Amino acid sequence: MRAHPFALFAPLALLLSLFWLAGLGCSSPQDNALFANDGLTSAASASAGGAAAAAAGTDSISGARSGTAGINAGEAGSQAGSGIGGIGGTGGTATTAGSSSAGGPAQRIESCDMLDAAVTNEQNGHCYRVNSEKLTFAAARDACQAAAGHLVTLGDEAEDGFAHELLDAAHWIGASDGRADRMQGTGPYSWVNGEPWDYSNWESGQPNAVGTNCADETSGAHCYEHCSFQTADGAWNDRACFHTIASLCEWDLTPGPGSAGGAGPGR
Repeated sequence: MRAHPFALFAPLALLLSLFWLAGLGCSSPQDNALFANDGLTSAASASAGGAAAAAAGTDSISGARSGTAGINAGEAGSQAGSGIGGIGGTGGTATTAGSSSAGGPAQRIESCDMLDAAVTNEQNGHCYRVNSEKLTFAAARDACQAAAGHLVTLGDEAEDGFAHELLDAAHWIGASDGRADRMQGTGPYSWVNGEPWDYSNWESGQPNAVGTNCADETSGAHCYEHCSFQTADGAWNDRACFHTIASLCEWDLTPGPGSAGGAGPGR
């Protein structure tokens, strides 16, 4: 009796099906592994791109407002979000003075009591607070502004000495020459809050905008010093703006509605 043709074909078809299924079982893990590797590569590329953008942002003080989003917007932003009491990890009195954020409405600081851990300068009535967190100049400036203050501005010898007594370690003060990191030479310095440049206490030969390695380089003096800091000895020096050191914030008190008199002698 002759076998039906389909009966001969069925075992062959079954065998081919088994081979095909086995092939799928072997290829799937490889495809999944490749997809995972691509994902890791993409993440690494994104990270590198973010770092490059951050480094590019440090090429100027004003550009650092957006460029430091890669380097330290997280630093300044986290402090800004914590309100008036958040700088330097001192805790919060945001419910007393209200919360603040960079670019938002300025808070009305009527008393140093509204600022957690602030110290009053009896000579001018201003409030000061140390921010011991090591930040770039731009991040330190923005952290002070987010808390309705500004990086300390030193208008005379008495205030200069007061600031040094508060923090006798290197810290940013609120002055720069406004030049991009890769620009050579020293420009005229000015205070972050626009007050007159009537006083300075530079070390001999400073500021000199000496060349230094850029934030994204390991060698080659392709960047220059354009931001000011008070040294451990109390005098001033310049430093590359992307370096990270402590800072000092200052608040010029604003009398509330109906208050009599000012907030202390001005400069």
